[in-house]
Amino acid sequence: MFDSDRLQNYIQRRMTIMNEFMESKRRFGGRVLKSRNMLVKIKEHLNNFRSGSTDRHWVIIPGLRGTGKTTLLAQTYFFIKNNYKDANVIYFSVDDANTNGFRLKDLLEEYIAQIKMIPETAKNVFILLDEIQSDYDWAKTLKVFHDRCPGVFLVCSGSSAVNLQTNADIAGRRANIDCLYPMSFCEYEFIKYGLYPITGLKARINDAIYESSSAQECYEKLKSCEPDIEKYRKSIGRNHWANYIHTGSIPFTLAIEDKGEVYKQILQTVEKVIYKDLPQIDSIDPKSIPVAKSLLVLLAEADTISVNKVSSILNSSNVTIANILNALCKAELIIDVVPYGSNFTAAKKSHKYLFSSSVVRSALNYMNGTRSSEEVAEGRILEDVMGLQFYKRNGVYNNGSIFYDSSQGGADFIIKTGDSAVVFESGRGEKTGAQVERTMKQIPCIKYGITVCNTPNIRLSDSKTSVFIPWRVFALAG
Repeated sequence: MFDSDRLQNYIQRRMTIMNEFMESKRRFGGRVLKSRNMLVKIKEHLNNFRSGSTDRHWVIIPGLRGTGKTTLLAQTYFFIKNNYKDANVIYFSVDDANTNGFRLKDLLEEYIAQIKMIPETAKNVFILLDEIQSDYDWAKTLKVFHDRCPGVFLVCSGSSAVNLQTNADIAGRRANIDCLYPMSFCEYEFIKYGLYPITGLKARINDAIYESSSAQECYEKLKSCEPDIEKYRKSIGRNHWANYIHTGSIPFTLAIEDKGEVYKQILQTVEKVIYKDLPQIDSIDPKSIPVAKSLLVLLAEADTISVNKVSSILNSSNVTIANILNALCKAELIIDVVPYGSNFTAAKKSHKYLFSSSVVRSALNYMNGTRSSEEVAEGRILEDVMGLQFYKRNGVYNNGSIFYDSSQGGADFIIKTGDSAVVFESGRGEKTGAQVERTMKQIPCIKYGITVCNTPNIRLSDSKTSVFIPWRVFALAG
């Protein structure tokens, strides 16, 4: 039976302790956490609505668990409190509300009643909702509330990204969708060490890497960036890059010094993805959820995955393995890189699955061991780092499809934009560029190739068709 008095008390208590509670969410170890790039976007959405330049009043922030969504909502809360006079702003964890027996619909209606407003005419009201996917009927509830309350601004976050991004009545039409990804290297340097990026450098590097017409042009553009690249590099500590790829792209790990403890907490987060997020994704049989843990261990040791082979190893059906892989992608834990070619080719050949955060692969290798050599294991981690950059670029700018060359000795990535493409190879040590050259000969639409490795300098290949760039340069494009 619904208890209205208990709901009133719940909301009144939240309103009373809100400042103190949100302050705890934006601090760690006694200091206020630095904000990620996403906060700039959220502020822009809020200011555009407040100024009347847009009537869009709903932002959805999906993303992998641990990427800092709750901290972002806390920072958003204080931005609103400090910048909008007399604003009514509240934060609710929908997961906590459901645990207490309250539905999202009742939560919203009661809060509007508590601040003595009418939904249709309410103004200067901001509602921040965390773990929104915890309410199974969230999409319908918020769609109705959003349409009924044109003056109420909604900011929602959740860790089951597919449900937040693909609802036809919401994505694009009603809400701005801004995914919060694992941190880039430059975000890591800023948040952990306070190192500010050089204005415009990221855009210039990206323009060189993706938008050049030839390898020669790519090389010349990158060389023109070298003074700023070197200026930034001199401020980076010797072990920062290694720390970033192994323990640094998930924000909550930054204050933990012990590597074993980092990996323990990372794997606890992965378990939450498996046991809390995957069951909320369609087509997943709850009985098959434990198979996902074993599958992730196999993925950590693999370059590509054959569903037939994995199903045999894990004693599960092909359908079960395919559904779990699909769900892990939707939960933003892994990234599916398909073989280049027709849909028929992609269906026949193995896919490459990367971890959206290289820290997850590092944690799995650390806790379970690896049969691979150090060079091979490190090479896979670097592929994760490269894959995340491509995945973010596609998600943020809707620019470029990600493939790999499945032929023998083919390159790691093909990024296709429109009718042309750029091919990429990643490597731990020095590379010859042979994979890039081989793939370029087979695929006519490729403009040029890029090999990212431990080369000391930016250089043009002897054939003038590809460019070698150090990781310290590629890292600044993320």
